[in-house]
Amino acid sequence: MLPAELIELILLRLPARSLVKFKRVCKSWKTLISSSDFIKNQVQLSIMAEPAISELHLVYSNLPRLINNEIGFIPIQSLFENLSFGTEVVYFPVGGYYVNTTGTCNGFLCLTDLPCFDFKVRLLNPCIGLASEWLTLHSEYDQQRPISNFGFGYDHVNDKFKILTVVESSTRIYTFGAYSWITVQDIPLHPLEWDGTFVTGTGTLNWLATRIASSITYPVNQTAIVVLSFNLGNESYGQIALPNIEGGLIHCT
Repeated sequence: MLPAELIELILLRLPARSLVKFKRVCKSWKTLISSSDFIKNQVQLSIMAEPAISELHLVYSNLPRLINNEIGFIPIQSLFENLSFGTEVVYFPVGGYYVNTTGTCNGFLCLTDLPCFDFKVRLLNPCIGLASEWLTLHSEYDQQRPISNFGFGYDHVNDKFKILTVVESSTRIYTFGAYSWITVQDIPLHPLEWDGTFVTGTGTLNWLATRIASSITYPVNQTAIVVLSFNLGNESYGQIALPNIEGGLIHCT
């Protein structure tokens, strides 16, 4: 039998598509391949072998559609180099009923699926063909209490991807890998957008928000608008004041 160290070295040099299958071989392989250290090392080796993996990609989709949902991706560099010849779009089937892209982070897309009964999400990295299973966030029994706000991002402190949902001001966090939900502090303001924008440098999800519900009707007084920020590391809310522009209004776009 091969030593564990040699098995790890062999697995590190395999493509991600093969590793997804090999996680089913045994529990020890599944634990190894799922570990954050293994994933980081495998990505680094893949980039050394195929530098194109680390390039920026333009994501194309035919979503949302009721059938044949697909995600396509195009290396940005190839657009500049082959404009006169056209660029091939590589498609990746994503399944689901009514799928939409609701966030991106560290090469992963967060896809949401909203059929008649359940609200589901999955993570997808189309460049390496890695995808999670669909996760039900909201069941048919919760339809009277819809998700009012949503966010997807990366917690660099704990090295985990996380999803945030708000239902009737209650904030819940799902951590990928830990397979767990926790409830944190209630959302303190009224976001003007459904999905939050993730900022990599700060590790935060952000929404334009208002302190008073009545101000969501337009025109909006700029003094009522702030940036509501949620830190995925310490799982708490904060507020950032918008710049004071003399003689003008800040418009929500």
